[in-house]
Amino acid sequence: MSTLVTIERWLDALTSPLQCARKWNRKVDQVHRWLEHRIMSVTLTRSCRSSVLGENRWVFSDDRAAEYSVMNLNDLPVRRGFRQRGQQMTRIETFTDAAFAIAASLMVIAVGELPANWQEMKHAILGIPAFSFALILMMTFWYGHHVWSRRYGLDDLPTIWLSGLLILLVLVYVYPLKFVAYGFISWLSAGAVPSPVRVDSVDELYALFAIYAAGFMLMALTIVGLYAYAWSRREALQLNGLERLQTRHELLGWGLLAGFGLLSLLLALCLPPQTVPWPGIVFCGLSVVMPAFGFWSSRRVAAAQAVTDV
Repeated sequence: MSTLVTIERWLDALTSPLQCARKWNRKVDQVHRWLEHRIMSVTLTRSCRSSVLGENRWVFSDDRAAEYSVMNLNDLPVRRGFRQRGQQMTRIETFTDAAFAIAASLMVIAVGELPANWQEMKHAILGIPAFSFALILMMTFWYGHHVWSRRYGLDDLPTIWLSGLLILLVLVYVYPLKFVAYGFISWLSAGAVPSPVRVDSVDELYALFAIYAAGFMLMALTIVGLYAYAWSRREALQLNGLERLQTRHELLGWGLLAGFGLLSLLLALCLPPQTVPWPGIVFCGLSVVMPAFGFWSSRRVAAAQAVTDV
């Protein structure tokens, strides 16, 4: 009996170091996991702080965006109740701005055609109202892309494709826009402001409006596509109730612009050419519809923000 006890004690003595080693390995694994968790937390916190200070950019390019906590998002600057997730410009945003700048220069500058005398200078000065009208319209789309970039900070493949489409459209759209702007100002001034462009028939006028309306509609639909994509990422972006409301309103507002472009296009294609330019007159409705929509939207957003603040 004593021999068995002695053997058991020897076996315990031999196995106890193995058991201790197993326990030690488990402790090491626990410490290792804890350190990994702490390192990840510190990295996310520093990323948030550097983003707020303008040293980084919130880039939601994959599902790991959900790792950012609500506390970190609330540290971001807020504009009109919307947390600005994009703090610095990406390369695609810079490229988009450059395209709009090129389009603006194409509307006013013709290479090799600088004014050489007073009559040409006078003619160039009279073109300022048409250029201003076209530039304001162009800036509307630029500002829409700018606001979208600041609000959501998205910088992934769909963003690049949609922004690239906008660049293509704005560089093509500049020519019919310039044509329509000069013609509209000349018609509005009853010929007092001469137009360097000429339309020889009603058929040409309707064809011009069809091209113009198609470009206007496609540019507005591109902005709609950007907001629709941001809406599809609303969970990853952690949009709150107020931000979701504003996103829906942006979708509706740009959808209205696209709808006017579609209506003008259909009138230009389906109506028989008439002296009254109905495809162009349709756009005059924007001066009533869009301010009314803006007033309604601001009231809804202000009411929702008041409830959130309470």
